Amino acid sequence: MPRNDQEQPLGEAAAPKESSSIGVGAAVLAGLSLLGVACTVNPGNAAVAEIHVEAPPEGEICLRQDLPTARVIVVDDYWIADEHTTHGEIVEAELSRDFQVGENVDITLERQVVSLYGGEHGIDEGRPGSLESYLREHFAGRVSRDADAMQRILEGGGPRGVIHQSQGASQSRAVDPIYYRAIRDNDFGIKLQEQLGMEPTNLESRLEKRELLQRLLQRADDIYSQDEAVLQARERLRGLQDRLHEKGFIHVISAGNQGHLYRDMVELGVDIPADFFTNDFASEHSIIVGAADNQSKEVRGERLGVANLANPNAGAHIAADGVDRPLTVDGNFGHHSGSSYAAPQVSNEILDMLRTDTNITRDEVLQQLQRAATPVPGAESFLGAGILAHPDMLLCQN
Repeated sequence: MPRNDQEQPLGEAAAPKESSSIGVGAAVLAGLSLLGVACTVNPGNAAVAEIHVEAPPEGEICLRQDLPTARVIVVDDYWIADEHTTHGEIVEAELSRDFQVGENVDITLERQVVSLYGGEHGIDEGRPGSLESYLREHFAGRVSRDADAMQRILEGGGPRGVIHQSQGASQSRAVDPIYYRAIRDNDFGIKLQEQLGMEPTNLESRLEKRELLQRLLQRADDIYSQDEAVLQARERLRGLQDRLHEKGFIHVISAGNQGHLYRDMVELGVDIPADFFTNDFASEHSIIVGAADNQSKEVRGERLGVANLANPNAGAHIAADGVDRPLTVDGNFGHHSGSSYAAPQVSNEILDMLRTDTNITRDEVLQQLQRAATPVPGAESFLGAGILAHPDMLLCQN
C-alpha cells in the first residue's frame, strides 16, 4: 500500500454511486485522545506513540454521550474499491480513528467520488501540444470534477457538516511527476524538452535540470493563470463553494506533499511562481492543513517540526502529524505519510465542535483551532499557526 499522500496512479473513477452514509458510534477513545494517549487499531508489534498534547487539569474534560450527530462528507478517490485499497478508504481510517461503529451514532460518514488521475496525455509519444493538454487536464479537468462533487452535495440537501478533502490540484502537483520522470527516464526527458522547445540533453548537469524545471514552471503557470478553460472551471467551483459556505458547510483540505520538489527548486535556484503550491481545490472559506512531523515515533521528547514532504506557501492555517501514521485498512496494518492523513485529524476536531455547538461558524472553528495550536517559530509558511492541539471549547464550561 502506498505510503505517500496522493502519489498512487489511480484510474478514472466509475460513475459515482449515491452517497452512502455510515454510522460511527461514541467511544472512550475520544477521551483518551484528549489526554494524549495512543489510540490505534490493531497496532500489532509496532510501538507507536500518537500525537502528544498537554492534558488539562483533572476533572475538566467533558465526555458527554448525549451530543447531536455530526455529518462528514469525504470527497476522495474510491476507484475500484472492491479490488484494492483506495486513497479514500485510508483517509477514512484516519478520519474515524477516534470513533467506533456502534448503536450510539456520533457522526455520519458519506462519500463523494472524485478521481484525480488524468494520465500524461501523450507526452511520451511526442504528440504536439501534449504538455499543454496534460496541464489543462490537471487544472481544468480536476477542478471540473471537484465542482461536480460540490454540486451533488449542494443538491443533495441535508444538514450542514464537514466536507473533508485530502486531494490536490496545484502547479506543484502537476509539475512534480513529469519533472522527476524526465530525470529518471532519458527517453521521456527528451520528449519533455522537445515539448518545451529545448535542445534535448541527458539532463545530468545542474544547469540542464534548472533550465528544464524553470521552463516547465513557466508553462504550467501560463496555463494555470491564463487558460480560459481553467479560469471557467475555477470560477464554477468557487461559486459552488460560496453557496456551500453560506449553508454552513466547513471545508477541510490538505495542503500538499511537494516538499522534495521545493528543496530541489531552491537548490537549483529556480524562480518559484507565487501560487505554485496553492491547492486549487481550496477557496477562501477552506481550512487548509499542512503536515507536521511530531517525531513521536522515535520518542524524542517534545520536539516538533515540519514534515519533509510538506509544502511551503500553500496557505496552511494549521498542521497535524503527517508522518508514519499507523492505520489499519481492509485488515492490513501499515504506516502512511502525507498531508492526506494530517487533515482528517483537524476534521475530527471540527466534528467534535459541531456536536458541542451546532451553530458554530467556520471562522469561530478556525479561531478555536489556531488559538489552541502549538506554534513552531519559523515554520509558519508550512504549518500556519502551528500543530493541532485540542481546543478549549472541548473542556467543561463553568
